[in-house]
Amino acid sequence: MVGVVQGILKIGWFVCAVFYLSSLIVSDKSYASVPSVNDFARAPQVENFSLSPSGKNLLFQKAVGKDRFFVISRINHSGLETTYQHLIDKDIHEAGAFWLSNDKIFGHDTRYIGKLPFREEEPWVSVWAMNSDGSNKKILWEEKPSRKKKRGRKGRRRKPVHAVSFQLLHFLPMEPNYVLLIRIEQTPEKRNSNELDIVSDIFRMNIDTGDMQQVTPDHGIANARMFSWVPDQTGVIRMGFGEIGKDDEPVILVRKDANSPWTRLHDNDLFKRGKFFPIVFGADPDILYVSSSHATGFSVIYRFSLKRGRLKGKVFGHQTANARELFFSKDHSRIQAISYYDDEYQLKILDEEFTQRLDKIKAAVDSKHVYFGQQDQAKKRQIIWTGDERSMGKPWLFFDDTGQAIELPEPAPWIKADDMAPMQSISYRARDGLEIPGYLTLPEDTAQNPNLPAIVLPHGGPYVRDYKDWNYWVQFLVSRGYAVLQPNFRGSSGHGSRYLSMGYGEWGDDMQQDVADGAKWLVSEGIADPDRICILGGSYGGYAALMGLVQDSDLFRCAVSFAPATDLKRLLKQDNMWDKDYAWYWRVTDGKSGRELKEISPVFQAKAITRPLLLMHGDQDDIVFIDQSRIMVKALNKRKNPAPFYYQEFAGLGHSLATAKSRRKFLREIEVFLNKYNPSDAHLGEERSKIMGVEK
Repeated sequence: MVGVVQGILKIGWFVCAVFYLSSLIVSDKSYASVPSVNDFARAPQVENFSLSPSGKNLLFQKAVGKDRFFVISRINHSGLETTYQHLIDKDIHEAGAFWLSNDKIFGHDTRYIGKLPFREEEPWVSVWAMNSDGSNKKILWEEKPSRKKKRGRKGRRRKPVHAVSFQLLHFLPMEPNYVLLIRIEQTPEKRNSNELDIVSDIFRMNIDTGDMQQVTPDHGIANARMFSWVPDQTGVIRMGFGEIGKDDEPVILVRKDANSPWTRLHDNDLFKRGKFFPIVFGADPDILYVSSSHATGFSVIYRFSLKRGRLKGKVFGHQTANARELFFSKDHSRIQAISYYDDEYQLKILDEEFTQRLDKIKAAVDSKHVYFGQQDQAKKRQIIWTGDERSMGKPWLFFDDTGQAIELPEPAPWIKADDMAPMQSISYRARDGLEIPGYLTLPEDTAQNPNLPAIVLPHGGPYVRDYKDWNYWVQFLVSRGYAVLQPNFRGSSGHGSRYLSMGYGEWGDDMQQDVADGAKWLVSEGIADPDRICILGGSYGGYAALMGLVQDSDLFRCAVSFAPATDLKRLLKQDNMWDKDYAWYWRVTDGKSGRELKEISPVFQAKAITRPLLLMHGDQDDIVFIDQSRIMVKALNKRKNPAPFYYQEFAGLGHSLATAKSRRKFLREIEVFLNKYNPSDAHLGEERSKIMGVEK
């Protein structure tokens, strides 16, 4: 599918090559002061902070050169003291770890044949436990796939790469030597671009011996795909949430206690995926807090009675935004605050005690932008993040007893927030009058330099959204002198179910027009030079970039497209979704015939592309297959009067820019291309392109 989960095309850490920079000028700064390609391409040096149950020790991942470590540190009020570093083997693709107890760590590793997974490859998963001093490491369980290459039917989707991970589900207060773990297996082959097939299994683990016993509830419903199990405060699994069949019929299972039979609830409208999600039990064993968008189109927090099998009362809902996280009191008896996201992160505070604590935290970390991380079991220590869209954030550890905080290692200290640009929340009217929200990011001193070169950056998905947060593409482009517009066109999530559904079946139509209308708005506001606007995007955004050249060549001077869909019928067939029984079929096609889909498929409209194009794709992409770009290249080569185009394949790469090397290459190509075909005032234009060279 064309999907780019938020993490794929938004998150990142990279920017373009810097050659011959000492003589370049950006506003009043020397170009050498602008972050380099390596600054943006580097992965965070630390990530995945985890507090021990007592709050006295901290676990996190750290990168040093080409090596990665799990680092365990003792926490003091004055700082951290490293007590042990565990080297992560170089052949491990993904590694995760968390605390089982105050002195024991649980970890899981994923390996593939090469550095990156092949499109049809299954992972090798290892599960282990060790003491926090590194002693007594024990392999608990392994999944080793067959190494024989799987062959798929020609023109059909092969089974994509699986991701397997573990999470701590519950500490089991009545059994201190045991914990509940949840194993999550997911594959990107669902009905929607931003959905995954998820299957969850529950394991009961003896902390002392490492023995693991699968205790996934036996619900008796054949072929049900259960992707969420919810324990109550004592650790008893009391609710299961999943679906069954091709129509994704909801499966909601509840029970009174550990010895009671499961009861299936039937209210398919209320429980439909995307409209209902169980969150957590409160102190009352009958009350489960859930999120439901059934009534308003926005996610609202409700109490849900297991006895009655229905919603019992609304806790919080926002008129124009989805409710998100719940923050509870220490005894879990009441909700103190709920977060939501309109055009930026917000908190609805329901309790004065929470306000007082929040004020103390803001004072301790000297920031008004505060985000909450993990707490210890006693809720006396908490990881706090500060920062805004101009950085990857800064972590702290807050001590409730003293009201003080200590700094934790920063993910990217080489990124200086003062050198980055703030995002502005904006909106504009589409040609049919619909209000389109989005974000605008401008280079410094814009007031003195109107009519900038600009980039319109539609997100992937398409049924996801952009946020006001760190976005390496945006900051890179702005640092090179471009205004950047991120339109949350109709069909974007986070703006209500009605706005989301307005994008169904609008590929190449209203969704595309919203993007073009954003470029026109930039001109009408005096922000962009009408002769210097390009469009850039990945996955669905890459499709929109191509269609921008097909439909609006008078508006866009050039385009950059990464991992795009180019033949919609072919895409659906490869996803096994060329079938009217699937929702994804309708969301893409709205029932259009194969002939009609050709009109909105770039590969069949290549003759209309008369502006320069840079096309890039990973050859192991399991979301949008590489042949979507290869057939586009063939079509572009058949044009009688071709405009310049450049094509790059990334060997071994999937749907995301997963390595620093790929990120560097990606942004080098973008900078060279834009410098040649849409140079900003901060560059040397053609001369710099000649210096750096362009590969066709």
